[in-house]
Amino acid sequence: MSMTVIKESSVGYTAEIERVKATGEPLVIEGDGKPLLIVLPYAEYDALVRQKQQEQRKTYMEAFERERAAFETLKPQLLKTQLGQYVAIHGGQVVDSDASDIELAKRVLPHYPKQAVYIQLVQNELPVYEITAREELTRA
Repeated sequence: MSMTVIKESSVGYTAEIERVKATGEPLVIEGDGKPLLIVLPYAEYDALVRQKQQEQRKTYMEAFERERAAFETLKPQLLKTQLGQYVAIHGGQVVDSDASDIELAKRVLPHYPKQAVYIQLVQNELPVYEITAREELTRA
């Protein structure tokens, strides 16, 4: 998002901006009788941005969970056809596979920007790790 900083403005705008600061009420700037811009206190803008980010994150996580659930549904068949391979799930179906999760992600993710893609190794059981120290990982 771009932001413009006004260093000098007319006295009329300065007075209106001071009113926004004092009252906390937004200022709508119109052109040809139609709203063009809105000036609002930064705290209100920040709250709106955070709310939008939270909504986007929730939507993304819901989509990611659907892709994970699709993997679990597809897993019995994948164990027969893709055992030992990483698969990428999008839209409830396998869109690609590879022996390398990194190579798979490099290839698949650019096709689905800002969309949920679930990448998982196809195997009977996922490994369980026991973390004994932050610097050390051992297989349990």
